[in-house]
Amino acid sequence: MSALALLHGISPVARETVPSLVARLAASKGVSLHQLVLDLGGSMKRLVSQDRELFENLMAWAGLDDAELEELLSWTGEPIGDVRMRFRGEIFVSRALRNPVVQGCPRCLRDDALSAPEDPLAAMAMRGHWQMREMVTCATHGALLVPLWTAPHPTARNDLTARLTEILPTILSGSLDGPMATPTGYDRWLEHRLDRGEDASWLSGQSLYAATTFCRLLGGELLHNDGKDDADPQAVRHASLVAGFDVVRHGPDAIRHALHDLAAGANGSLDEPQKAFGPLWRDMRDYHQDNEAFEPFADIIRGVVLDIWPIAEGTVLLGQTVSQRKLHSVGTAAFALRVAEGRLRPLLVEAGVIAVDDPRPDSRAVFDAQAHGGTLCAIGSLVTDQEMRCAVGMTEAELRALEQDGVLQPRTRLPGARLRWLEADGKALVDELNALSDANPGSAKWETIQRAQANSKVTVGRIITAIRARKIRVHAPAGNRSYHGFKVCRSEFGAIE
Repeated sequence: MSALALLHGISPVARETVPSLVARLAASKGVSLHQLVLDLGGSMKRLVSQDRELFENLMAWAGLDDAELEELLSWTGEPIGDVRMRFRGEIFVSRALRNPVVQGCPRCLRDDALSAPEDPLAAMAMRGHWQMREMVTCATHGALLVPLWTAPHPTARNDLTARLTEILPTILSGSLDGPMATPTGYDRWLEHRLDRGEDASWLSGQSLYAATTFCRLLGGELLHNDGKDDADPQAVRHASLVAGFDVVRHGPDAIRHALHDLAAGANGSLDEPQKAFGPLWRDMRDYHQDNEAFEPFADIIRGVVLDIWPIAEGTVLLGQTVSQRKLHSVGTAAFALRVAEGRLRPLLVEAGVIAVDDPRPDSRAVFDAQAHGGTLCAIGSLVTDQEMRCAVGMTEAELRALEQDGVLQPRTRLPGARLRWLEADGKALVDELNALSDANPGSAKWETIQRAQANSKVTVGRIITAIRARKIRVHAPAGNRSYHGFKVCRSEFGAIE
């Protein structure tokens, strides 16, 4: 006789999956799961792939209404596309729900079995929330979920009658039970969100898959940073989720604070984000940067990285190209200017960009790239005394006199510095004097500023000040571009106080 005529009488339990109900129906009628799905007009493969015709037959012969099937599917997970699933109204990647390692609560299964000792397989139900990798505790029993079996092939994995038969003795004996675990805020939050779709935390606006994954990754790093490791992988996963949730539920500021704490422990000269954030960084970079559900978390991480490390413009950071450099380090600035770090650092200290007692290595001694862009540009443009004289058209004595009197200031006074001058400073002086010059020499006796200083003992600084105050005239030929080309009339020096 076909098993189909005898299916009525078994109802879905809370959170049960479709394969679980079908397996219990098969067990209740003493047939294999394979035989039952054949009688339903399908196959194990079609059951796993959620063939609609097979489901219609199941509804008819199991007495399910539309609402019951919809509830079963919501806890089973429905494929949408090749690598996505809808689970409890949330979008997950398939691998987050479909795993070769099937976990569950042996205590729940034992309670099921003991409720029908004459036919335990017809009572043992697989709950849908056990499929989530980030669901690690049983709220009913206050215990960790445990791996029940491992089956790489989906058909074998979902042959629940066969798999449960194999582990029934260990379930009944209690030897498979997981350790007790006190329910935490994370566990209650996840149960509430799965059951009712409600969330009072900052995470209410985030994807459940992204939120739980990020909690685990961040929490794992926080525990590792504190030296809190555990030999039990499931206990580690639970502790990681709890630690991460305790931070993430408070929102971006709390997450940023935690990331800064992690980064503080990676202060070596070669330490970069991967060193600071470990698997959190690697997973976000390698597996989640193209998933828009993770973008709110990626954006927070990017902001912290840009606050700490000298990331160059054009760098791809967690899937997003950096449009403008925020920070320079002594090392990156030296590379950009093509100068030695040992030469640049004293110049930056002298300019007040970094403190003289800054203990950070050159690769980590960072400063605002935009605020100090002008300083870097000036440092990169420094020239020698000879180059300055050639650029501005002055003699060695003229440059020395201008420096002594403070008319021209070298950009660095570091002992032994060869590159001291900014050509623009000298050219600005020439432009200023050209604007003040008289092109008509008349009949006066003119001489260079330097010669006039030597003959009058009036310093170059006082002569320049008098020119600027228009107390004495300055003459230069048309088109003059050199300091040496300026001349003054010594007979007018009586006006100089």
